Amino acid sequence: MIFSHCPTKRIFGSQSVRSLCVDVPSQARIAVVTSRTAWRNSGSILLEEFSSIADRIVIDALEIDQGEPDFVRASQLADTFQFQRINTIIAIGGGSIIDLCKAASVMSFFQGDAINRWVSLKNSAFDTPALDLMVVSTVPGTSSESNNGFVISDPDGFKAAFSKKYTFPKVMAFDPALSSSLSETQLQLGLFDALVHVAEQCIRTDRMDLTNDGFCIAALSTLLDLHRRLVNGAFDSDDLLRFSRISTHIIDSATLGRGVSVDFVTHELAVFLSGYLKIPHASTLACVFPEYLEHPAHAPYRIRFEQLMQLAVQQINGFYHQNMCTHFNLRQHISQSRLIPNQVEWVRDQPSRLDVENYLRSRSGFFEKKSVSLEAAHEILLNAMERLHA
Repeated sequence: MIFSHCPTKRIFGSQSVRSLCVDVPSQARIAVVTSRTAWRNSGSILLEEFSSIADRIVIDALEIDQGEPDFVRASQLADTFQFQRINTIIAIGGGSIIDLCKAASVMSFFQGDAINRWVSLKNSAFDTPALDLMVVSTVPGTSSESNNGFVISDPDGFKAAFSKKYTFPKVMAFDPALSSSLSETQLQLGLFDALVHVAEQCIRTDRMDLTNDGFCIAALSTLLDLHRRLVNGAFDSDDLLRFSRISTHIIDSATLGRGVSVDFVTHELAVFLSGYLKIPHASTLACVFPEYLEHPAHAPYRIRFEQLMQLAVQQINGFYHQNMCTHFNLRQHISQSRLIPNQVEWVRDQPSRLDVENYLRSRSGFFEKKSVSLEAAHEILLNAMERLHA
């Protein structure tokens, strides 16, 4: 028996934040946590939207600097939640803020300093308690607004992924007015992250599934159409809504990839690179994904991906009754989207062959489960880093 689970209530549109407030418990002690950018752009709007729950807001706008969430900041936030007896968090922003709040919502049930809390988090059970979390998403496609996964940096500066039963947001609201200042680059990064998530849920070759793969093709065609409109300068607030709606279904742990084997190798390798590179998450995906598909050992995955993208292109053209898109080329798409920066900043020395080998050995069980040899994974990482230097 296969169970799909996504308890997150999703609300879209101009009244979505006000509607989210209806679901806030009467006994809530609320901390509003937001990125400085999100609050600077939308703080006045949000204060008005939160007027009905103002009496329950204990921390009205805890602004967090931009940047990747790490275990120290999560522990500091947990300290604040404990001191103020917070039981409900409203996270406002993109994936970094949401992930930070998810980690702190669990860590607030632990005692001790940041290291002790990190160890407790790492060793905690799947069903460990967490504070209630609600999300006002200002960046569609963050891969965190409607699932229970989160990524934070560990004591060595590497990213660690977690999944806990009670870190699903209770409610997610998306109002396109709060995302009107997003740049084309931010949108392209989000679209590509979503595209890779979909591909990883349907490039397997073990068993086709019309239900899952039909959803995947619909998602891919939507993402390609949004990309086309963005490149053509036609992207508007309705497209922001479409992007948010499709992305929440892509990453909600219940719609795509249920009942089939999910790949996830590209994300695994990209997370390793993210510990060394100071570039966005989707940029590391853009470095790894073509190398993964083009590796000789993974030819069936590449063929499968190309078939799916061809079907997605056909679906777009059929929907519009005209030739809106041509044949999809992954590297051309990455280049057109300007996903990889011209100059790459390393946050530490480039990983040596020994660093790569040690990492792969530590994750040998994962790669064996995904039918990917350590030799192939090693070559993919080296090719991705070589291309970055080029």
